[in-house]
Amino acid sequence: MDAMGDFRLAEGPRYDVRTRTLYLVDINGRRLHVRPDSGTETSFEFAEHVTSVNLCSDERQVIVSSGSSLWLVDVPGGRRSLLLEMDLGAGMRFNDAALSPSGNLLIGSMRIDRPRVDEGCVYLVSPGPVVKELATGFAVPNGVAFLNDEEFLLVDSGRDVIRRYAIAGDGIEEKASHHFDEGDSPDGLCLDADGSVLVALWNRGRIVSLDASSLEENAPVMEGFPTPLSAVGLSDDGRLFVTSGEGASGPGRLFVLETDMRMKESTYWRV
Repeated sequence: MDAMGDFRLAEGPRYDVRTRTLYLVDINGRRLHVRPDSGTETSFEFAEHVTSVNLCSDERQVIVSSGSSLWLVDVPGGRRSLLLEMDLGAGMRFNDAALSPSGNLLIGSMRIDRPRVDEGCVYLVSPGPVVKELATGFAVPNGVAFLNDEEFLLVDSGRDVIRRYAIAGDGIEEKASHHFDEGDSPDGLCLDADGSVLVALWNRGRIVSLDASSLEENAPVMEGFPTPLSAVGLSDDGRLFVTSGEGASGPGRLFVLETDMRMKESTYWRV
C-alpha cells in the first residue's frame, strides 16, 4: 500500500480513464489536485473550501465545488470560470457531489461552524445551470453516488447512516437504509462495477462494503487506515484510492491499493 501526499483533508478521488488522471480535493487546504499516471502533478488554489470534483464531457475540464460556488476548471490551460454561485445562508457551504448518468449534479450543503445541526440541504443542478432543492434536514450530507438516473445513495455523516433514495417529482423518497454504529461517522463512498458500494468510516480507519441496492453488509472489511479516513475511489485497472485527513498519525494522505475491483462507468457534466 503506497502512501503519498501531504494534505490537510484529502477527499473525493475521481479517476478519468480517458486521460489516465486522478483528481482529488484538499478541502481544508483549499486546493484541487491533478495527478496523471505519467507526468507532473499540478494543483489549483481556491479562496474557499474545495469540496468535490467531477468530470466533464470535455476531458480537459472538471467541475469543482468551492464554498457556495461551482467552477469549471480548464486543467491544461489553468483557467477557471464561474458556473454557479448560490446563497446557501450564513455559515453554509457545499459538500460532496456526484453526477447522474444523464449529467445532472447532486450536491449537498452543510453548516461549517455547527456541522451537526439539521440545516443541510440536497440540490440537483442541471446544465444551464438550473437548480432544484430536493430535500432539507440533513446533518452532514456527504458521500453520494447515482445507481441510475432516478436512484442515488447518500451518506448523512451526522446521523451515521447511508440511504438509498429515488427522485420523485420535486423531492426524494427513501428506499433503503443502513445505520452504522454511533460515532462511526461514514464519509466518502464509491461504487464498483459489481454492484457494491464502499464507504469510508471517518472515526474507525475502516472501509466497509455494502450491497448498493439493499445496503446490506458484504465481507470483508478493510481496516488499518489512519483516522480521520475520508473517502474512497476506484480506477478501471483495480487501483483503490483511499484518502485521509490530518490527525494524530500525521498529515492527510492518499493511499493506493491493488485490488480485483473495478470502477463503475464514469458520468460527465455536459459542456
